[in-house]
Amino acid sequence: MDNQKTLGKIKRAKNILTEIKNHVKRVNVFEDERVRGEKLAKLDELERKLSNYERKLEKGEIEIAFMGKEKVGKSAFVNAFIHKKMLPSAQERATYTITELRYDEKGRVVVEFFTKDEFLNQVFRPILKDIEYPNWREQDLDTITVSDLENHFFRIREEKPSLYNEHYTRGRNDLKDMIEGKHEILLFLDTGKREFSENMVEEYKPFIVDRYKSRAVKAVTIYSEKLKDIPNVVIYDLPGFDSPTFKHTEFTVKKIKDSDAVVMLRDIHPSITGPEVQIIKQTREDDGVELKEKMFFFVNRVDTLHTLTDLKERIEKFNLELKNYDLYLDGRIFYGSALACLYKDGEDVSEEARKAFEKVTDFGDDALSSVERLYEALVEYNQKERSRILEKRINAIMEEINKFINEVLSSLKVKEKELDIFAFSTKIALDIRRDAEKIKRSIEKYLNELKSRMKTAPLTSKLTEIVKNNISNLSNEEIEEIRQSVESRSSTSQEQPERFNIEWRSKLMDKIRSQFAGSFEAVMNEEIQNVENEITELFLNALQPDEREIVKSTVKEYIHKGMKPLFDTSALELFVDRFAGHIIELLTFPLGLDRYNKFKEVSKDIYSIFIFHRDVELSSLDTLRLAVFNVVTQEMDEEEAKNQLTEIFKNVNEVDIGEAMQILSNMFGKFVPYSFVIRRLLPRKEQFEKIGFKLSELEGIIPPLEPQDYERILEQKLKEARAANYEEVRKEIERDLKNLKAVLENCVIRAINPEDAFINQTTKYVNILKNSLDSEEFDKFINENIGLIRKDKVSEAVRKDTEKRIVETIIDSLETLKAELAS
Repeated sequence: MDNQKTLGKIKRAKNILTEIKNHVKRVNVFEDERVRGEKLAKLDELERKLSNYERKLEKGEIEIAFMGKEKVGKSAFVNAFIHKKMLPSAQERATYTITELRYDEKGRVVVEFFTKDEFLNQVFRPILKDIEYPNWREQDLDTITVSDLENHFFRIREEKPSLYNEHYTRGRNDLKDMIEGKHEILLFLDTGKREFSENMVEEYKPFIVDRYKSRAVKAVTIYSEKLKDIPNVVIYDLPGFDSPTFKHTEFTVKKIKDSDAVVMLRDIHPSITGPEVQIIKQTREDDGVELKEKMFFFVNRVDTLHTLTDLKERIEKFNLELKNYDLYLDGRIFYGSALACLYKDGEDVSEEARKAFEKVTDFGDDALSSVERLYEALVEYNQKERSRILEKRINAIMEEINKFINEVLSSLKVKEKELDIFAFSTKIALDIRRDAEKIKRSIEKYLNELKSRMKTAPLTSKLTEIVKNNISNLSNEEIEEIRQSVESRSSTSQEQPERFNIEWRSKLMDKIRSQFAGSFEAVMNEEIQNVENEITELFLNALQPDEREIVKSTVKEYIHKGMKPLFDTSALELFVDRFAGHIIELLTFPLGLDRYNKFKEVSKDIYSIFIFHRDVELSSLDTLRLAVFNVVTQEMDEEEAKNQLTEIFKNVNEVDIGEAMQILSNMFGKFVPYSFVIRRLLPRKEQFEKIGFKLSELEGIIPPLEPQDYERILEQKLKEARAANYEEVRKEIERDLKNLKAVLENCVIRAINPEDAFINQTTKYVNILKNSLDSEEFDKFINENIGLIRKDKVSEAVRKDTEKRIVETIIDSLETLKAELAS
């Protein structure tokens, strides 16, 4: 294996992993938070392994794990492996200390102690968490007593028996020892490292064998010059499979997976059972390397067997078992006695060691040199096999990364389709289009409601009220100003009633014309504004925009643009002038011949307006003439005539016939038609005849007038009418003002018929607006305002579009990373 090339591959893979993790965090590739957490944890684990392999390559380091059951003679084996008795015997050693072996030119032992935080967070509290102790994060050695611990296990024995059974022996014993030995443990926490020479066994021995002191020890590292053939070796003396400290199991599994080689120690009963089987299952394969590829076996304590035949049978049986577990490789099984090896090296001169040596000598050189042969096999493995296996592991990780990239790519490509902004935006537009259909139906319903509302004549009522209350004469100050102006231009000191009359009327009629047109425009504008507001609400209620107030103004702009002619009231003044202009112009002239001449000029228009008078009977021209002439001449109007007739004949039995005839004659002289009087007296004909008042005699008083007679009388009366002074001018103008207001109220407003005019115009332009909902103009409106109408949806669309762009970028990046990984 080309180390530099492989190191380059590892560094590239680590960079790729970093980018992948950033991508996974950037977009929700895995929607499920738990799954995403697991995937990121997997990436972190791959990165950790690569860093581990990178370190091994850079330092030329090889990790070897020694493992086996407790009491299998591991301490003696470690001492025999380094040809130095530096570890206490199995009978003396505690089970809590992790021991490392490393090469150094000078033999020594380094003891590293936990800091208090490390001890609490890596040792003490994790066990509390596993046994589900209350508030385990806040506990320390001073907050829990042995009694508290026993009470907790008493509780969970009833409530959670499986938890109790799992942890009563191991977890309880660990915690109990820590609590009971806390004073000794605390003495060494936070004290860092202590170094001893290889001959100071009795000084460092307590930190390995003492029940309490050893718990403060994070690691013991033995440096030996005997490992010179594999100088970069790191050997882990793993806790036994059956260690009472259950946290050791996790450490053992991890180190077996990480190590380049594993040496399993067996005793003379080599059958694999119990916790060993579980460990093997957990470490069966890691990064594409089967456990057997890096496994070595040492069957210890053969000195306890009686015959070579017995030894061979046991070894053969062990071989078969390894084959059953798919752990067998030829040349990987060694057998012997660590104790005998120590005797041979002069490190153990006990009688027990001597006997072991003699027994093993009988079994031959293979048994006697077994530890050396295993050492040599490991050296050879390091030189020949270890690089191949390491490369295989690195390639397996590369393949894992590639698989992960493919998985992410697959998820992202599905997500890319889900983020189809075109389909999403089209749906938003179609939804608004469907809402536009609601607007159409609402408009149709609204027009029907508006027509029903107009039948109550609300506009006519408003205009009539304005005429009654707001159409008024000039102010006293204005009138006085006109008088002074007239007199200032006169060459005499006498009153100038004719000039005063003309100028007063001119200014008054201009004011009335402006007031009436302005009032009509104001009333119509108010109703148009109501329509605009109500149609705006129809739009808003159908569209249901997210930004209602902002959209409201844009909807109004759209409506205003679509119904523009309706909102343009500049022509209303001409419209009003068409109906009110002639009567106002006529009354600009004082009583007199000029008024008569003007009347002849505009009589047709005047008559056409008076046709709308509610008291005019179209079947009788007399009532029409009465209404017109009494306005033109200020003679008796219809109301006065009714009142006089009522007064005359209030009490039939007391009527003075001569006086009645005189009054009636006077009425006829004032254009009160004969037919008008007869119609009102006819219902009481019998009563009148009883007192000698015959209705037939009325015709003799004055015969019915012919049309030419009306014209003649009208001319005569107007010729004779002249205001002789200022007071008469005032009375004449006040009577004209009263008559004009009555004409505006009873004729002009009815002739204009504002409700019909309003409905006709509104219907026309609202329908134009409704039809515009199918036009490109409305499409443009939607496009310009879709971000306000469907703000949330558009924001989502923008988010989707942004996310899609990110996804597309990540897909491109992952494809590049995939190609880079394969290169």
